[in-house]
Amino acid sequence: MDLQNQFQNHSVTVQNFSDSVMNDLHVLRNEFNNLRYQLQQLREQELQLQSKLSGSLSTFEEKAGQGSLLNNNSQLKHDIMQKRSSLDQQCVYLLEQTNNIIKNLDQIMNTIQQNLEGYSVQTTTMQLQLNQLEQQVNQTSSQSIKEPQTTMQEDAELNKPLENLLQNTLNVLDNINNDMQNR
Repeated sequence: MDLQNQFQNHSVTVQNFSDSVMNDLHVLRNEFNNLRYQLQQLREQELQLQSKLSGSLSTFEEKAGQGSLLNNNSQLKHDIMQKRSSLDQQCVYLLEQTNNIIKNLDQIMNTIQQNLEGYSVQTTTMQLQLNQLEQQVNQTSSQSIKEPQTTMQEDAELNKPLENLLQNTLNVLDNINNDMQNR
């Protein structure tokens, strides 16, 4: 396989990997958006439940007071107040937990968005670098072809810059690949 084909294969591999990472991040962002929406719906239901509980207990206390049920029974009145307080605390706790989960999701979504933007910039930069390397390889290859016939020693000397360029290109591609895999 000649140098240009190797370079193109590495370039395609890096581009495919980059596209895959970007696509995965977009999918993650969409899934987190869906999850956040569901949590917001749950929070609305929690608020409605809390309101209904509070309203029902207030109505019960009012009717019990009108019927003199609570007037002579301080223990029952105390028990009702404790239950009401406990239910209110549980509702507040559930709302706080839901809000904390939403905040954590927002932080994760922010990180994903930052990574998407960073990968986009890195991908563009890598593509430019790959294009520059490809141009250098093409120029070096065309210069080698135009050169007159040389001895084997001269060929080795002429091929040295091309070999160095190839090695540098492969190193850059390996570094890019490693960077993308480590993310």
